[in-house]
Amino acid sequence: MRESQSFYARWSRRKLETKTNTDVVDSGVSTERDVDEEPAVPALTDADMPSLETLHDDSDYSGFLSPDVSDKLREVALRKLFHGKAFNIVDGLDDYDDDFITALPLGDIVTADMHHQAEIKLEKEKAALLEESQHVATAEESVDEELENDESVAVDTSDVGSEHGHENQTETADAVSQVDNDAVLESAKRSPTSS
Repeated sequence: MRESQSFYARWSRRKLETKTNTDVVDSGVSTERDVDEEPAVPALTDADMPSLETLHDDSDYSGFLSPDVSDKLREVALRKLFHGKAFNIVDGLDDYDDDFITALPLGDIVTADMHHQAEIKLEKEKAALLEESQHVATAEESVDEELENDESVAVDTSDVGSEHGHENQTETADAVSQVDNDAVLESAKRSPTSS
């Protein structure tokens, strides 16, 4: 136990000695600084600055950072500095600084996405045409059913006995149905499809 007290006593004594020595050294250094200090240089003002037209990339712009230089003059000088060649270098690693407005045309190249979009458009057009043809077919069937059910339609039975008259009626009916089918297909081609 006696050894531990002596250790702590020595440690405390040495710590106090170093603290008093640093105080003496600090006061000695401060007196040396006072002797070596030069007289204060007056701060630069707007009148001390060179003309902005004479400045170039290699000029010294540090005077414009003086606290007595007006903010407007400092801003103009720094703007001129930062518009110089040394500060306007693009590093080439930025993905976003390319000009994407003037992209090269693809020419005859058809990308997979373009092919896929064309297939989708074709499928939509086919589906719209099929739907319209089904709609027309159901309309024709309903008209045919109405004609069969309508008793007020007069039927010419005078040619029933002769085969020649029957053939003329069949040919006329076939020609009318062909014209109707052609008209339906033409209207389906002309009608706008949903895209």
